Amino acid sequence: MNNALVLELRNPSDETHIFRFDAGARVGRMPSNGNIVLSAEAVSFSVHGQSSRWVAFTHTGELATPQSIDDIYSTETDCIVAGEDNTTHVPLPNNWATAPLNEARRAFYGASREHIQGIHDEPDRGLGGYRLMATFSRLKSERTGQCAIYSPNALGFDYDNSVNGLHHHLVNGNLTLDEAYGQGYDHADSIRLELTNNTEGKIRLCMAPGTAFEQVDQMSSQQNVVLRDEIEVTILPGDTATITAHGMCANSSGGSPNGELLATPFRLMGASNIMNRDGNAQDDLWARTDTTWGTGRM
Repeated sequence: MNNALVLELRNPSDETHIFRFDAGARVGRMPSNGNIVLSAEAVSFSVHGQSSRWVAFTHTGELATPQSIDDIYSTETDCIVAGEDNTTHVPLPNNWATAPLNEARRAFYGASREHIQGIHDEPDRGLGGYRLMATFSRLKSERTGQCAIYSPNALGFDYDNSVNGLHHHLVNGNLTLDEAYGQGYDHADSIRLELTNNTEGKIRLCMAPGTAFEQVDQMSSQQNVVLRDEIEVTILPGDTATITAHGMCANSSGGSPNGELLATPFRLMGASNIMNRDGNAQDDLWARTDTTWGTGRM
């Protein structure tokens, strides 16, 4: 970290603490020349109890170390709209995060359906979203101690409004998802989709890196899946196409995917940048989405 200001954030308490630097806040002085460094943007860092964390800033105040979704600062609300761009959360009882696993799964799933609007959840048509939000909210709550249902942006996802996206075509009946299957991870054919064009015209299908698929079973201990690479295909009228894609595991705490999946309207934000190192893409993704490194409760 030459030419960087490196800080150690220490948390001597037993609970997770959020360190926050507002835009323009003083971070410290560069060791090389003594110049004051001001944070270029608002950033926050989650540090677990009885631990410390090293972070670095450039001389211009840009963050030089990666962040996880636990670092995303959110404000309290009483309702979340899936398609809105904000980082918010609906508080839940603190004991939910420490309840027996199956009880916690059911509680967070029910809360996600109650507090998040705008998700077309129709498993018979291959459409989901609530399971992904419930699982990510529960895992973040368990890691940070702030028990809540979080908005997509607060979990590192955005809503895919693309008219050529898979979710749009499924919701509008242009395509039928005959099968979505995940098997293994981090290889070229770990996701298999079978899609039928129901229209009288060609359909252009574009799926961006980070497009997220969830497990059908809300009680599953298997990981959710995101696309590593962009997929672009054209499906002719009445045709059925089989698409294989490079899937990555989104939750290090869970088992390898091996079963049916549902399409969601969500994409991992910054997916191309997160998964751009050959041989390290999976570890880099987990560093973003699940800082327990396999010790959490999927």
